[in-house]
Amino acid sequence: MNPEVDTGPTKAVWTVADVFKLLQYLIDQKPRAGDGGSYPMAIYNEAAVECNKIRSQGANKTGAMCKNKWSTGLRPIWKICREIDTRSGLGGFDTEKGAHITAESEHVWADFVKSNPSVAPYKHKGWVYWDKMAELLGSPPPRGHRVFRASQ
Repeated sequence: MNPEVDTGPTKAVWTVADVFKLLQYLIDQKPRAGDGGSYPMAIYNEAAVECNKIRSQGANKTGAMCKNKWSTGLRPIWKICREIDTRSGLGGFDTEKGAHITAESEHVWADFVKSNPSVAPYKHKGWVYWDKMAELLGSPPPRGHRVFRASQ
């Protein structure tokens, strides 16, 4: 009978420090990003090595885990928070307070939540990664029919 071998943790745990490390690595590698800001798998593999240097819990991260964290964990929340930040009639978004809802903007918020229920959790709750994500992805481009586009 063979004794069971403990292979250690099998699930990665993303601490705040781990996520900041991933984001900083992606910021540093931004010149290597492809069209539309997509990163090749090699960058995610390298990011995993960097994240594992500070790993304090859970399994070692892989490139696939880093890519998944970026594409399904961080970017969707960024899009939600950016919608709040750019919504006319609201006061923006920040890391601590989330949406800046005042008595004057409460009706705008209520209408916004009806058509975008995913924003609701961020009424009074910020997102710690907002500033790093803004550094990485930049400000959204201006929208509207009066915006000049060189291609026109």
